[in-house]
Amino acid sequence: ISPTDDFIGGLKETNREIAAIIILIIALELLLIGLVSRNISRRVSAITGEFKDIGQFNLSSTVPLRSIVREIASLNLSIESMKASLRSFGHYVPKDLVRSLLADGQEATLGGERRRLSLHFSDIANFTAISEGLSPEDLVEAMKEYFELMTSAISDEGGTVDKFMGDGIMALYNAPSALPDHAREAKTAST
Repeated sequence: ISPTDDFIGGLKETNREIAAIIILIIALELLLIGLVSRNISRRVSAITGEFKDIGQFNLSSTVPLRSIVREIASLNLSIESMKASLRSFGHYVPKDLVRSLLADGQEATLGGERRRLSLHFSDIANFTAISEGLSPEDLVEAMKEYFELMTSAISDEGGTVDKFMGDGIMALYNAPSALPDHAREAKTAST
């Protein structure tokens, strides 16, 4: 009679080889899972940082995250779209006002308080004659430059642009933030 190893020895060796292959496959899968999860975790952390920046009204454009995970790529595109919309909103509402509301954990609401204000009104002298001599593209560029310069000057003196009216600007001093010498600041911005 023959030893049993003659019959099942090959099976034992095959079982050991299969077990080694299974262990190797499991190790490779664990390594792959670790790499993918670390990659996803970094992207989720970056998105979390983007949301923190948005919460502080810091809306600078960032390089879009690339991801093989469709949901992360979609979320990143949505963030960039939200930031672009909020940047547009920032052209009409003072950024410092929004930041102070966010820092205080408040939402913008209707209402207010009574206080003395200094108002600033300005426009371009002879605007109609000037605009008739410019192409539409040149007029838009000139107005953009004018509004940027005036908005910056008003903001530098503590004022808040309330509205643009054609070629005119209306600004407030001593609102929404208190400005003790608001009359002087309004006059300084006008010169």
